[in-house]
Amino acid sequence: MATSAVDVNSTGAVSSDKSTYRQYVKLGTVTEGDTTKTVISEKRIMQETAAKATSGLSQNWQKAEDDGLVVFNENEVVSYAVNSQEGFELLIPDSEQRLYIINAGLGNLQTSKAQAFMKAMAENTTEPTPQFNQQTLDLRVGVGEDNEYSIQVAPQRRSLTDQQKLEKTLKGLNLSPEALQQLLLSVASSIG
Repeated sequence: MATSAVDVNSTGAVSSDKSTYRQYVKLGTVTEGDTTKTVISEKRIMQETAAKATSGLSQNWQKAEDDGLVVFNENEVVSYAVNSQEGFELLIPDSEQRLYIINAGLGNLQTSKAQAFMKAMAENTTEPTPQFNQQTLDLRVGVGEDNEYSIQVAPQRRSLTDQQKLEKTLKGLNLSPEALQQLLLSVASSIG
């Protein structure tokens, strides 16, 4: 049963966003004895937010269709973000559920910080060497003067290099290798 969103944004403490989800599938058949059944041989669930929607078909959706998948179902989902403690209490009135959400988010953040800590490599070494080994990381405090790896420090967005941005844009075009080569030659000739 579909439910409609409740207006929890009357104070500005909660914001919402509507996304469209599509499940794409590729159907196949399986024969067991005298019975042939239709089965899902591949599936992809994809999301497009209203903020990112552009005219026409989403590039991810287009790629799924180009790969031979068909839309199996499509639904809209309204999700929320809180802008204050008041908004959190307004959106989630049950204190036990709020605590559960806090702990789930805290668990994800701590896992992310611990994994980054484990992946850190020592600099200026001739062989791959972990930066940290046989140490205890207190995630409340972190490491060093800047409290690196602490849950008190907000995660930093990873900045893409210009080349990484270009590669991401080119991959999003879903061009054949030949069409991509033509595009790059055309760009190179117009620049040079």
